[in-house]
Amino acid sequence: MGDPQIVVQRLTPNATSTHEQRQPSRHLLSKENSNLYLNNCVPLYKAALKGDWKSAKKLLEKDPTMLCASITKGHETVIHIAAGARQTGFVEELMKLMQPKDLTLPDQKGNTAFCCAAAAGATEIAKVMLKKNPSLLTIRGGEKMMPIFLAALLAQGEMTSFLYNELSQAKHVFQWEDEIALFFTCLTNGLYDLAFKMLKDDPELAVARDENSETALHVLARKPSICSSKNQVSGLMKLNHKKDFESTQALQLVRCLWDEMLKQDDSELVKLTQTPSQIIFEAAKFGNSQFLFELICRYPDLIYQFDENGYSIFHIAVLHRHANVFNLIYEIGLTKELFMTCEDKDQQNNMLHLAAKLPHLSRIGIVPGAALQMQRELLWFKEIEKIVLPSFREKKNLKGQTPQELFTQEH
Repeated sequence: MGDPQIVVQRLTPNATSTHEQRQPSRHLLSKENSNLYLNNCVPLYKAALKGDWKSAKKLLEKDPTMLCASITKGHETVIHIAAGARQTGFVEELMKLMQPKDLTLPDQKGNTAFCCAAAAGATEIAKVMLKKNPSLLTIRGGEKMMPIFLAALLAQGEMTSFLYNELSQAKHVFQWEDEIALFFTCLTNGLYDLAFKMLKDDPELAVARDENSETALHVLARKPSICSSKNQVSGLMKLNHKKDFESTQALQLVRCLWDEMLKQDDSELVKLTQTPSQIIFEAAKFGNSQFLFELICRYPDLIYQFDENGYSIFHIAVLHRHANVFNLIYEIGLTKELFMTCEDKDQQNNMLHLAAKLPHLSRIGIVPGAALQMQRELLWFKEIEKIVLPSFREKKNLKGQTPQELFTQEH
Protein backbone atom coordinates (compact mmCIF):
# COMPACT_ATOMS: atom_id res chain seq x y z
CA MET A 1 0.00 0.00 0.00
CA GLY A 2 1.15 3.54 -0.74
CA ASP A 3 1.26 6.49 1.57
CA PRO A 4 -2.11 7.61 2.94
CA GLN A 5 -3.55 10.54 1.07
CA ILE A 6 -5.99 13.28 1.86
CA VAL A 7 -9.45 12.66 0.49
CA VAL A 8 -10.74 15.72 -1.35
CA GLN A 9 -14.43 16.59 -1.14
CA ARG A 10 -15.57 18.95 -3.89
CA LEU A 11 -19.31 18.90 -3.28
CA THR A 12 -19.77 20.70 0.01
CA PRO A 13 -17.97 24.06 0.08
CA ASN A 14 -17.90 26.29 3.14
CA ALA A 15 -18.08 23.31 5.47
CA THR A 16 -17.05 24.04 9.03
CA SER A 17 -15.95 21.93 11.93
CA THR A 18 -18.70 20.19 13.88
CA HIS A 19 -16.84 20.60 17.15
CA GLU A 20 -18.70 22.74 19.66
CA GLN A 21 -16.23 24.91 21.51
CA ARG A 22 -16.62 26.12 25.05
CA GLN A 23 -15.61 29.67 25.82
CA PRO A 24 -12.91 30.47 28.38
CA SER A 25 -14.13 32.01 31.59
CA ARG A 26 -13.81 35.79 31.61
CA HIS A 27 -14.37 36.39 35.31
CA LEU A 28 -10.82 37.59 35.80
CA LEU A 29 -11.29 40.37 33.26
CA SER A 30 -14.37 41.90 34.87
CA LYS A 31 -14.14 45.37 36.38
CA GLU A 32 -14.96 43.92 39.77
CA ASN A 33 -11.81 41.79 39.60
CA SER A 34 -9.36 44.43 38.40
CA ASN A 35 -6.98 43.60 41.24
CA LEU A 36 -7.04 39.92 40.29
CA TYR A 37 -6.17 40.83 36.73
CA LEU A 38 -3.19 42.93 37.77
CA ASN A 39 -2.01 40.63 40.55
CA ASN A 40 -2.65 37.24 38.95
CA CYS A 41 -3.30 37.45 35.19
CA VAL A 42 -0.40 39.73 34.31
CA PRO A 43 2.18 37.66 36.26
CA LEU A 44 0.79 34.44 34.74
CA TYR A 45 0.98 35.97 31.28
CA LYS A 46 4.63 36.92 31.84
CA ALA A 47 5.45 33.47 33.21
CA ALA A 48 3.87 31.74 30.20
CA LEU A 49 5.71 34.04 27.83
CA LYS A 50 9.07 33.25 29.46
CA GLY A 51 8.35 29.58 30.10
CA ASP A 52 8.68 30.11 33.86
CA TRP A 53 6.70 27.11 35.07
CA LYS A 54 7.76 27.49 38.71
CA SER A 55 6.10 30.88 39.00
CA ALA A 56 3.06 29.82 36.96
CA LYS A 57 2.52 26.73 39.09
CA LYS A 58 2.30 28.82 42.26
CA LEU A 59 -0.26 31.13 40.65
CA LEU A 60 -2.36 28.24 39.38
CA GLU A 61 -2.27 26.50 42.74
CA LYS A 62 -3.41 29.73 44.36
CA ASP A 63 -6.29 30.12 41.87
CA PRO A 64 -7.02 27.00 39.74
CA THR A 65 -9.75 28.88 37.83
CA MET A 66 -7.01 30.68 35.90
CA LEU A 67 -6.17 27.47 34.03
CA CYS A 68 -9.18 27.84 31.71
CA ALA A 69 -9.83 31.55 32.07
CA SER A 70 -9.04 34.46 29.80
CA ILE A 71 -5.95 36.20 31.13
CA THR A 72 -5.63 38.87 28.41
CA LYS A 73 -7.98 41.40 26.86
CA GLY A 74 -7.91 39.21 23.75
CA HIS A 75 -9.42 36.36 25.80
CA GLU A 76 -6.30 34.22 25.53
CA THR A 77 -5.77 31.52 28.12
CA VAL A 78 -2.43 30.63 29.62
CA ILE A 79 -1.91 27.83 27.09
CA HIS A 80 -2.58 30.23 24.20
CA ILE A 81 0.29 32.38 25.42
CA ALA A 82 2.68 29.51 26.06
CA ALA A 83 1.96 27.81 22.73
CA GLY A 84 2.40 31.03 20.77
CA ALA A 85 5.68 31.66 22.59
CA ARG A 86 6.91 28.13 21.74
CA GLN A 87 7.41 27.20 25.38
CA THR A 88 7.33 23.42 24.96
CA GLY A 89 8.20 22.42 28.52
CA PHE A 90 5.65 24.86 29.92
CA VAL A 91 2.91 23.43 27.68
CA GLU A 92 3.81 19.87 28.68
CA GLU A 93 3.28 20.80 32.33
CA LEU A 94 -0.05 22.42 31.53
CA MET A 95 -1.15 19.23 29.75
CA LYS A 96 -0.93 17.38 33.05
CA LEU A 97 -3.54 19.72 34.53
CA MET A 98 -5.89 20.10 31.57
CA GLN A 99 -8.67 17.98 30.13
CA PRO A 100 -8.83 17.35 26.36
CA LYS A 101 -11.85 19.65 26.03
CA ASP A 102 -9.90 22.47 27.68
CA LEU A 103 -7.65 22.62 24.63
CA THR A 104 -10.58 23.65 22.44
CA LEU A 105 -11.07 26.98 24.22
CA PRO A 106 -10.89 29.83 21.67
CA ASP A 107 -9.54 33.32 22.10
CA GLN A 108 -11.45 36.41 21.00
CA LYS A 109 -10.57 35.76 17.34
CA GLY A 110 -11.72 32.17 17.54
CA ASN A 111 -8.27 30.58 17.59
CA THR A 112 -7.48 27.63 19.82
CA ALA A 113 -4.09 27.30 21.45
CA PHE A 114 -3.36 24.69 18.78
CA CYS A 115 -3.92 27.37 16.14
CA CYS A 116 -1.41 29.56 17.98
CA ALA A 117 1.11 26.71 17.97
CA ALA A 118 0.52 26.18 14.24
CA ALA A 119 1.00 29.87 13.46
CA ALA A 120 4.18 29.96 15.57
CA GLY A 121 5.62 26.85 13.93
CA ALA A 122 5.84 25.07 17.29
CA THR A 123 5.80 21.53 15.92
CA GLU A 124 6.75 19.78 19.16
CA ILE A 125 3.97 21.57 21.01
CA ALA A 126 1.51 20.57 18.29
CA LYS A 127 2.53 16.91 18.72
CA VAL A 128 1.96 17.10 22.48
CA MET A 129 -1.46 18.70 22.02
CA LEU A 130 -2.61 16.19 19.41
CA LYS A 131 -1.80 13.32 21.75
CA LYS A 132 -4.10 14.91 24.28
CA ASN A 133 -6.84 15.82 21.81
CA PRO A 134 -6.59 14.59 18.18
CA SER A 135 -9.65 16.62 17.16
CA LEU A 136 -7.58 19.82 17.39
CA LEU A 137 -6.25 19.03 13.93
CA THR A 138 -9.53 20.00 12.27
CA ILE A 139 -10.97 22.62 14.63
CA ARG A 140 -11.00 25.86 12.68
CA GLY A 141 -9.73 29.11 14.10
CA GLY A 142 -10.35 32.74 13.25
CA GLU A 143 -12.13 33.38 9.95
CA LYS A 144 -12.81 29.62 9.77
CA MET A 145 -9.18 28.91 8.93
CA MET A 146 -7.83 25.43 9.57
CA PRO A 147 -4.63 25.27 11.64
CA ILE A 148 -2.68 24.01 8.63
CA PHE A 149 -3.70 27.08 6.64
CA LEU A 150 -2.53 29.38 9.44
CA ALA A 151 0.84 27.63 9.40
CA ALA A 152 1.16 27.98 5.63
CA LEU A 153 0.04 31.60 5.71
CA LEU A 154 2.96 32.40 8.00
CA ALA A 155 5.39 30.28 5.96
CA GLN A 156 5.90 27.72 8.72
CA GLY A 157 7.17 24.98 6.40
CA GLU A 158 7.95 22.26 8.94
CA MET A 159 4.66 22.75 10.75
CA THR A 160 2.61 22.83 7.54
CA SER A 161 4.19 19.59 6.30
CA PHE A 162 3.65 17.96 9.69
CA LEU A 163 -0.03 18.91 9.76
CA TYR A 164 -0.53 17.78 6.16
CA ASN A 165 0.93 14.37 7.00
CA GLU A 166 -1.28 14.13 10.09
CA LEU A 167 -4.36 14.97 8.04
CA SER A 168 -3.34 12.38 5.46
CA GLN A 169 -2.93 9.67 8.06
CA ALA A 170 -6.28 10.58 9.57
CA LYS A 171 -7.81 10.33 6.05
CA HIS A 172 -9.29 13.75 6.55
CA VAL A 173 -11.97 14.85 4.10
CA PHE A 174 -10.35 17.96 2.66
CA GLN A 175 -12.77 20.49 1.16
CA TRP A 176 -11.78 21.51 -2.38
CA GLU A 177 -11.81 25.21 -1.51
CA ASP A 178 -9.53 24.53 1.46
CA GLU A 179 -7.15 22.49 -0.66
CA ILE A 180 -6.90 25.20 -3.32
CA ALA A 181 -6.34 27.89 -0.67
CA LEU A 182 -3.62 25.83 1.00
CA PHE A 183 -1.94 24.96 -2.30
CA PHE A 184 -1.73 28.56 -3.50
CA THR A 185 -0.63 29.78 -0.08
CA CYS A 186 2.24 27.29 -0.24
CA LEU A 187 3.19 28.63 -3.67
CA THR A 188 3.06 32.24 -2.54
CA ASN A 189 5.17 31.59 0.54
CA GLY A 190 7.75 29.35 -1.11
CA LEU A 191 6.67 26.05 0.47
CA TYR A 192 7.41 24.25 -2.78
CA ASP A 193 8.12 20.83 -1.30
CA LEU A 194 4.64 20.60 0.20
CA ALA A 195 3.01 22.11 -2.89
CA PHE A 196 4.74 19.40 -4.92
CA LYS A 197 3.45 16.69 -2.60
CA MET A 198 -0.07 18.12 -2.80
CA LEU A 199 0.14 18.13 -6.59
CA LYS A 200 1.24 14.51 -6.62
CA ASP A 201 -1.68 13.61 -4.34
CA ASP A 202 -4.15 15.57 -6.49
CA PRO A 203 -3.01 16.42 -10.06
CA GLU A 204 -6.16 18.49 -10.64
CA LEU A 205 -4.46 21.28 -8.70
CA ALA A 206 -2.41 21.96 -11.83
CA VAL A 207 -5.47 23.41 -13.56
CA ALA A 208 -7.10 24.91 -10.46
CA ARG A 209 -7.41 28.69 -10.20
CA ASP A 210 -7.03 30.95 -7.20
CA GLU A 211 -9.21 33.91 -6.19
CA ASN A 212 -7.57 35.94 -8.99
CA SER A 213 -8.43 33.25 -11.56
CA GLU A 214 -4.73 32.44 -11.92
CA THR A 215 -3.20 28.98 -12.15
CA ALA A 216 -0.19 27.82 -10.17
CA LEU A 217 2.07 28.52 -13.16
CA HIS A 218 0.87 32.12 -13.26
CA VAL A 219 1.98 32.50 -9.65
CA LEU A 220 5.36 30.85 -10.22
CA ALA A 221 5.99 32.85 -13.38
CA ARG A 222 6.25 36.01 -11.27
CA LYS A 223 8.72 34.56 -8.78
CA PRO A 224 11.97 36.48 -9.45
CA SER A 225 14.94 34.25 -10.10
CA ILE A 226 17.80 34.43 -7.63
CA CYS A 227 20.18 35.39 -10.43
CA SER A 228 18.11 38.18 -11.95
CA SER A 229 19.91 40.93 -10.02
CA LYS A 230 23.31 39.58 -11.06
CA ASN A 231 22.84 39.54 -14.81
CA GLN A 232 25.75 40.95 -16.72
CA VAL A 233 25.04 42.99 -19.83
CA SER A 234 28.43 42.85 -21.49
CA GLY A 235 28.57 39.93 -23.89
CA LEU A 236 25.06 38.77 -22.87
CA MET A 237 26.75 36.02 -20.90
CA LYS A 238 25.05 32.66 -20.84
CA LEU A 239 23.85 31.72 -17.42
CA ASN A 240 23.74 28.43 -15.53
CA HIS A 241 20.02 27.75 -15.50
CA LYS A 242 20.35 25.15 -12.76
CA LYS A 243 21.09 28.02 -10.38
CA ASP A 244 18.62 30.40 -11.96
CA PHE A 245 15.41 29.43 -10.20
CA GLU A 246 14.59 29.72 -6.52
CA SER A 247 14.98 26.07 -5.59
CA THR A 248 15.14 22.51 -6.84
CA GLN A 249 11.69 21.96 -5.38
CA ALA A 250 10.31 24.86 -7.40
CA LEU A 251 11.83 23.46 -10.58
CA GLN A 252 10.30 20.03 -9.96
CA LEU A 253 7.00 21.70 -9.27
CA VAL A 254 7.08 23.67 -12.53
CA ARG A 255 7.84 20.53 -14.52
CA CYS A 256 5.04 18.60 -12.86
CA LEU A 257 2.52 21.42 -13.30
CA TRP A 258 3.43 21.82 -16.96
CA ASP A 259 3.23 18.09 -17.63
CA GLU A 260 -0.28 18.04 -16.19
CA MET A 261 -1.32 21.08 -18.23
CA LEU A 262 -0.02 19.51 -21.43
CA LYS A 263 -2.50 16.67 -20.93
CA GLN A 264 -5.30 19.13 -21.74
CA ASP A 265 -6.60 19.62 -25.25
CA ASP A 266 -5.30 22.59 -27.26
CA SER A 267 -8.22 24.93 -26.58
CA GLU A 268 -8.08 24.31 -22.84
CA LEU A 269 -4.30 24.73 -22.82
CA VAL A 270 -4.66 28.13 -24.46
CA LYS A 271 -7.15 29.20 -21.77
CA LEU A 272 -4.91 27.97 -18.99
CA THR A 273 -1.77 29.68 -20.27
CA GLN A 274 -3.26 32.91 -21.59
CA THR A 275 -6.03 33.76 -19.12
CA PRO A 276 -6.09 36.06 -17.19
CA SER A 277 -2.61 36.86 -18.51
CA GLN A 278 -0.07 35.12 -20.72
CA ILE A 279 2.21 33.08 -18.53
CA ILE A 280 5.33 33.31 -20.68
CA PHE A 281 5.24 37.12 -20.79
CA GLU A 282 4.81 37.30 -17.02
CA ALA A 283 7.90 35.12 -16.66
CA ALA A 284 9.86 37.17 -19.19
CA LYS A 285 8.98 40.41 -17.44
CA PHE A 286 10.32 39.07 -14.14
CA GLY A 287 13.40 37.42 -15.61
CA ASN A 288 12.46 33.81 -14.92
CA SER A 289 14.61 32.23 -17.59
CA GLN A 290 14.64 28.75 -16.06
CA PHE A 291 10.86 28.77 -15.85
CA LEU A 292 10.65 29.71 -19.53
CA PHE A 293 13.31 27.18 -20.48
CA GLU A 294 11.31 24.34 -18.90
CA LEU A 295 8.05 25.33 -20.60
CA ILE A 296 9.53 25.96 -24.03
CA CYS A 297 11.58 22.76 -24.12
CA ARG A 298 8.41 20.73 -23.61
CA TYR A 299 6.23 22.89 -25.87
CA PRO A 300 8.36 24.81 -28.41
CA ASP A 301 5.37 26.57 -29.99
CA LEU A 302 5.28 28.91 -26.99
CA ILE A 303 8.32 30.72 -28.33
CA TYR A 304 6.32 32.05 -31.27
CA GLN A 305 3.64 33.71 -29.18
CA PHE A 306 3.32 37.51 -29.23
CA ASP A 307 1.52 39.76 -26.80
CA GLU A 308 -0.98 42.52 -27.53
CA ASN A 309 1.88 44.91 -28.43
CA GLY A 310 3.39 42.51 -30.91
CA TYR A 311 6.26 41.63 -28.54
CA SER A 312 7.88 38.21 -28.19
CA ILE A 313 9.45 37.18 -24.88
CA PHE A 314 12.76 38.46 -26.28
CA HIS A 315 11.32 41.92 -26.81
CA ILE A 316 10.06 41.83 -23.22
CA ALA A 317 13.53 40.74 -22.09
CA VAL A 318 15.12 43.71 -23.89
CA LEU A 319 12.54 46.13 -22.53
CA HIS A 320 13.07 44.95 -18.94
CA ARG A 321 16.83 44.33 -19.21
CA HIS A 322 16.82 40.58 -18.56
CA ALA A 323 19.89 39.15 -20.30
CA ASN A 324 19.17 35.68 -18.94
CA VAL A 325 15.84 35.56 -20.77
CA PHE A 326 17.32 37.00 -23.94
CA ASN A 327 20.01 34.31 -23.92
CA LEU A 328 17.33 31.69 -24.48
CA ILE A 329 17.39 32.74 -28.12
CA TYR A 330 20.83 31.10 -28.29
CA GLU A 331 20.36 28.21 -25.90
CA ILE A 332 17.22 26.91 -27.54
CA GLY A 333 18.89 27.16 -30.95
CA LEU A 334 16.45 29.51 -32.62
CA THR A 335 17.03 31.61 -35.72
CA LYS A 336 17.14 34.99 -34.04
CA GLU A 337 16.32 36.85 -37.24
CA LEU A 338 12.72 35.65 -36.86
CA PHE A 339 12.35 37.98 -33.88
CA MET A 340 14.76 40.77 -34.72
CA THR A 341 12.56 42.14 -37.49
CA CYS A 342 9.40 42.43 -35.37
CA GLU A 343 8.06 45.89 -34.54
CA ASP A 344 5.42 46.89 -32.04
CA LYS A 345 1.93 47.74 -33.25
CA ASP A 346 1.62 51.27 -31.91
CA GLN A 347 4.89 53.06 -32.73
CA GLN A 348 6.72 50.62 -35.00
CA ASN A 349 9.55 50.41 -32.50
CA ASN A 350 12.00 47.66 -33.30
CA MET A 351 14.07 45.77 -30.74
CA LEU A 352 16.79 48.43 -30.63
CA HIS A 353 14.16 51.09 -29.97
CA LEU A 354 13.09 49.03 -26.95
CA ALA A 355 16.67 48.90 -25.74
CA ALA A 356 16.74 52.70 -26.06
CA LYS A 357 13.71 53.16 -23.81
CA LEU A 358 14.25 53.97 -20.15
CA PRO A 359 13.35 50.84 -18.13
CA HIS A 360 11.35 50.74 -14.94
CA LEU A 361 13.04 52.37 -11.96
CA SER A 362 13.36 49.00 -10.25
CA ARG A 363 15.59 47.80 -13.08
CA ILE A 364 17.68 50.97 -13.17
CA GLY A 365 18.28 50.74 -9.44
CA ILE A 366 20.09 47.41 -9.76
CA VAL A 367 23.35 49.35 -9.80
CA PRO A 368 23.94 52.38 -7.54
CA GLY A 369 24.72 55.86 -8.79
CA ALA A 370 23.70 57.75 -11.93
CA ALA A 371 27.07 57.27 -13.65
CA LEU A 372 27.04 53.48 -13.28
CA GLN A 373 23.40 53.35 -14.26
CA MET A 374 24.09 55.25 -17.46
CA GLN A 375 27.08 53.05 -18.20
CA ARG A 376 24.93 49.96 -17.80
CA GLU A 377 22.25 51.39 -20.08
CA LEU A 378 24.84 52.21 -22.74
CA LEU A 379 26.29 48.71 -22.54
CA TRP A 380 22.86 47.18 -22.94
CA PHE A 381 22.06 49.39 -25.94
CA LYS A 382 25.40 48.56 -27.61
CA GLU A 383 24.93 44.82 -27.11
CA ILE A 384 21.49 44.82 -28.73
CA GLU A 385 22.84 47.07 -31.49
CA LYS A 386 25.34 44.36 -32.41
CA ILE A 387 22.56 41.82 -32.82
CA VAL A 388 19.85 43.61 -34.80
CA LEU A 389 19.96 43.87 -38.58
CA PRO A 390 22.10 46.82 -39.79
CA SER A 391 19.10 48.44 -41.48
CA PHE A 392 17.21 48.53 -38.15
CA ARG A 393 19.93 50.54 -36.40
CA GLU A 394 18.87 53.68 -38.27
CA LYS A 395 15.25 52.80 -38.89
CA LYS A 396 12.76 55.38 -37.62
CA ASN A 397 9.61 54.69 -35.66
CA LEU A 398 6.28 56.46 -36.23
CA LYS A 399 7.56 59.48 -34.33
CA GLY A 400 10.46 59.75 -36.75
CA GLN A 401 13.07 58.69 -34.19
CA THR A 402 16.00 56.39 -34.75
CA PRO A 403 16.95 54.15 -31.82
CA GLN A 404 19.88 56.43 -30.98
CA GLU A 405 17.64 59.50 -30.95
CA LEU A 406 15.14 57.73 -28.74
CA PHE A 407 17.93 56.72 -26.35
CA THR A 408 19.09 60.34 -26.07
CA GLN A 409 15.56 61.54 -25.40
CA GLU A 410 14.76 58.84 -22.83
CA HIS A 411 18.03 59.17 -20.95
